[in-house]
Amino acid sequence: LKAFGKDKVYLIFTSLQHWKENPNNQEIHCEQDSLNHKRSLLLRQTEDARELKENLDRRQRVVHAILSSYLSEPQLQDYRRFVSTKPSLLIRQRHLDDLIRRGEEQLTRLAESLPAELAEANGWPAASPVPCSSLFPPLLPPATIISPSHMVRSTTVTSL
Repeated sequence: LKAFGKDKVYLIFTSLQHWKENPNNQEIHCEQDSLNHKRSLLLRQTEDARELKENLDRRQRVVHAILSSYLSEPQLQDYRRFVSTKPSLLIRQRHLDDLIRRGEEQLTRLAESLPAELAEANGWPAASPVPCSSLFPPLLPPATIISPSHMVRSTTVTSL
């Protein structure tokens, strides 16, 4: 303190006080706090993702070890191929389901916008919305249509 002198220390202190009280600097501090908070969240999420990946890899190794004792090499390769393509197939299925849903909505709006005479000539109710499923037959039989929420295989029970 003696090297600077009391006046210089006082000037530095007051300039720091003014700098701290400046609204622009407070906004910068708030932004920095917000960015630091977001950074810590991202770091935690990254660590969580890393742990999930490690657990997934470990489970995959365990399942592979078990299956390798039961399956032949070609069957094991088929399983690996299935596991590697399943995520992309699920994404594709969701995309196709979305396209089908949007197409059905468009067909419903189109059928609702038809003149009453045209609707009646085709046997559609004019006053109420026309469900798409009644207008157009499904592309696949009901037993083979798989909904994205659950996959259920139809089975036939025979008596003994």
